[in-house]
Amino acid sequence: MDTQPAPWGKLLAFNAPGLTHIDCVRQQYRVGRDPKQSDLVVHDQTLRCSKNHFKIYLTGGIPCFEDCSSNGTIVNGTRIHKKMIPLTDRAEIEIKWDLLFLFVNTRDHYMGIPPLINDRYYVFESQVLGQGSFAIVKVAVDLHTLERLACKIIDTRRIQLNKTSHVDASLAAIQQEISVLRQVEHPNIVSIKDVVVMQDRNVALIFLSRISGGELFDHIVNGNGVEESEAKFIFYQLLLAVKYLHDVNICHRDLKAENVLLESSKPFSRLLISDFGMAKSLQNSLEQMQTKCGTFTYLAPEILDSPGGYSKQVDCWALGVLLYTMLGGALPFGTDQDHTRLLQRIRRADYSLSDERWKDISPEAKDLISRLLQVDANRRLTVEQALHHPWISNHQEVLARLYGKMLVKSGIRHGAAPGSVAG
Repeated sequence: MDTQPAPWGKLLAFNAPGLTHIDCVRQQYRVGRDPKQSDLVVHDQTLRCSKNHFKIYLTGGIPCFEDCSSNGTIVNGTRIHKKMIPLTDRAEIEIKWDLLFLFVNTRDHYMGIPPLINDRYYVFESQVLGQGSFAIVKVAVDLHTLERLACKIIDTRRIQLNKTSHVDASLAAIQQEISVLRQVEHPNIVSIKDVVVMQDRNVALIFLSRISGGELFDHIVNGNGVEESEAKFIFYQLLLAVKYLHDVNICHRDLKAENVLLESSKPFSRLLISDFGMAKSLQNSLEQMQTKCGTFTYLAPEILDSPGGYSKQVDCWALGVLLYTMLGGALPFGTDQDHTRLLQRIRRADYSLSDERWKDISPEAKDLISRLLQVDANRRLTVEQALHHPWISNHQEVLARLYGKMLVKSGIRHGAAPGSVAG
């Protein structure tokens, strides 16, 4: 009686319409769009995947990969084009953008998918989205839905061993971020999907919604600023999101271009506010905060000087900095390289709207900036007032229509009036 030969590996495809795999028992397998040529067919309407994109095969007992496409394939973070390489165990394969595969070549893993988080998530080692002192953010896949997620992996042991840092504050910030994100649901705020604490590995994993358009910071830098019409739509979304936060008594405290993510690199895309590590959930709308935190170039003057604390209005100052930066292509008070001079400029709201860049910017936009960058927090516009400023309100109908279309394109059902967005 013939027996099935032992497989020399397994190729898994984390792509719609469902999780599929090949048990590798033959010498060679092809992957691509063409059902006639491919052993594993990739359903891709964008034509990123070639008809015959890549093949895996066994030669001399060694599993190998060969790219056959016109644009190349990413293997373990490196682009491979028209050449062959040996395949390592748990080799991560990507057809740009976001067509993901995993090759497993050891018998230990044959009976199932490699180690998962809570039997649900696979985290890609080679897909790094960002990195900080105590955390790294990588691409993850929810195997139940095949949704792409961002997995923020926090090294709790590193926090505890770093004696120069405020350990308690760092751990509290993690807990605070999780707590706040679990309270909020809004189209323009990153949503938390799951939290997994693995004490035996000294890590906490926060699974978040993931978007692939990059940071607003990069969008500003690459374009030397943002055209006023697009900046208006971006700012409109920011106002709606921050209004939602303030209405439920949450102050973000670290609004900046690096913490605003774009769903797409194309103009007029959806944005999401991220990084709630410094956010504060307040008891009521009048509660004052005392902790001096945030990013220096976006800090409101009262965070620096007010002995009685500060209010949610610090977010409105940061919004003013953001609007200035989008339209002007530079920070209003400079960078923090000259710390003393930066703080002096912030305390005096010392910025300029008169250089060459600003000659084509509308008076209404400049007026909104000046009303947000008020040193006196009581004179500074609230988010609600900013939404009724002429720069926004004179185009309210167009902005609302654009916003509705954007939500539909993003697959979000939304019935609330745009001026009072709720999740």
